[in-house]
Amino acid sequence: MVSLKFKRGATFLLAGQYLNAEGAPCSLAGVELKSQVRDRDKLIATLVVKVIDEAAGRYELTASGTAKWPVGTLTWDIKESVAGIVRYTQTMTLLVEASVTE
Repeated sequence: MVSLKFKRGATFLLAGQYLNAEGAPCSLAGVELKSQVRDRDKLIATLVVKVIDEAAGRYELTASGTAKWPVGTLTWDIKESVAGIVRYTQTMTLLVEASVTE
């Protein structure tokens, strides 16, 4: 399982790339991406997906307003929908720490 550390209050920004079954980059044409951060079953944030390079499959996931995210371990994944076929990435953990500087 992939774990990332994150400071509460910072802008969440993560770059990603859409890959085919063999692990090679492929186009995002016709692909719908959705991602959410959760604390168990409670929705914390729906991440904004921004396509950076459609042909190369590059995108960014962002969230602002993270100051009220709970400190602790949150989970998230990415839902990929293509022509009615839905696939999910592995579930990842986000280790949220309190910020020191206000």
